[in-house]
Amino acid sequence: MTARSRTAKKFEQRIVPTCLGRIRLRIIGQGQPMFFWSSVLMDGSMWISQAAHFKDHYCVVLIDPPGHGGSDNLERRFTLEECALCLTQIMDAVRIRAGYIVGAGWGGMVAATFTALYPERAAGAITLNCSASAASLKQRLIYSAAAYAVRIARGLRGPLMTQALKHLLGQGTVVQYPKIVETARLGLARVDAGSAFWTLRSMLAERRDQRQLLEAVRRPVLVVAGDQDSIFSVDEARDMACAIPASEFRVLRNSGHLAPLEQADKINASIAEFIRNMAVKRQRGKLRVVGGQKKQTG
Repeated sequence: MTARSRTAKKFEQRIVPTCLGRIRLRIIGQGQPMFFWSSVLMDGSMWISQAAHFKDHYCVVLIDPPGHGGSDNLERRFTLEECALCLTQIMDAVRIRAGYIVGAGWGGMVAATFTALYPERAAGAITLNCSASAASLKQRLIYSAAAYAVRIARGLRGPLMTQALKHLLGQGTVVQYPKIVETARLGLARVDAGSAFWTLRSMLAERRDQRQLLEAVRRPVLVVAGDQDSIFSVDEARDMACAIPASEFRVLRNSGHLAPLEQADKINASIAEFIRNMAVKRQRGKLRVVGGQKKQTG
């Protein structure tokens, strides 16, 4: 039995009510909390490798995003601000005041928005493969068409599944790592067609520019781009990092949009290093309290 399989069997499962319906959580470990929110069309299972890595020292909370996995289906458009509110309600339900927020794609945008709106509840944020820019005309056309195609086909199957995998995974992953491709395929196959429709429209085709909001972020934020991400380019991720005053930007080589699956070891190391560096800065007194928030000095 692999570490992933052993970890999956040990989760405590919780269902909590939120503004976006009932949300399924899987919780494991003890220590400082870490909340993980997934990419579009993926549920919390995409973070199993991260849970296995961090569970011995952290309380890991894997979130099935609205409309995905064991959470209630979506039936309307929604916003990043609603997702951030949903996350506060999740934290309240499990009686956790604050924690690290880790997100990929959609989840990364939620993590950044949450950190801007609820700074007292974010110890820091790690955002992978995401953007803070409004959808371009090309993106609006591509993802609107994809949303309607999934709804008409009643799910991701056949050519739609093939295209989704090529779009989400890096070229090297598709060719060299069939187990990762199969894991992604199984995740995509679980998605409700109606929920996929509303998610693709809300988070990709019709997303708004968040850069002005993110200028208010004063918590440390790690922004990671994948050099083979065909959904959000390196330039889009870099623009997001530039909008966040306390951000650190990195490019992950040989990775598409699903970095936690494609480059699990490197993502785990990056998250651990980022949190460790935050702790060192706090110990050295480089993070001082300003107006109820901690701000880096020097």
